Amino acid sequence: MAAGVVVARRRSVALIWAALALALTMAVLLTAFAIARVIAVTAISPSVLPSTVTGTLLDAVIGAMRDTAVAVLVLALVVALVGWLAGPFRTPRALRGLAATGARRLREAAESRGVSTGRVGERLYAQRVLLRVVVAAVAAAVVVFARPLSPGLIVGTLVLAALALAVLEILQRPAITVPADADDDTPVLVR
Repeated sequence: MAAGVVVARRRSVALIWAALALALTMAVLLTAFAIARVIAVTAISPSVLPSTVTGTLLDAVIGAMRDTAVAVLVLALVVALVGWLAGPFRTPRALRGLAATGARRLREAAESRGVSTGRVGERLYAQRVLLRVVVAAVAAAVVVFARPLSPGLIVGTLVLAALALAVLEILQRPAITVPADADDDTPVLVR
């Protein structure tokens, strides 16, 4: 799946479809686990093994696999959502623009009251792509290396990464310079 996304022309679309296919696969697997449990409990005679014992044994055998399938299902849905939000589609672009405008207005309101991040904000702005990659890499590392993998861990990691990106967006500020040939005090925004 990853190789297919990498070689695809429209990677964002390929990422979304691959993630949705993985989510569907996990949903089918979870359904199969549930059906297998019902069949096993009803197929084994209670005189040989009581149903509660059969259910407990099956839960012990497939419980970890079921938990992992649920976590991978949630992860796949999160990847599809993030792929859609990061994609070139109209609605996500509008949402990203709205978030950037909100962060800019919040930053401007703070600066009008004398609160500014100054040179630190300018450095954050200059390194914004690297910082976003670092946040994404840390979030990915948490999901890859943390065990046991759970839906709560995945959603919590997503929320914390989104909060970190929002804080970075608010703290960063484009450098404001005054051109040498300017006679007035109008600052020029350098991008």
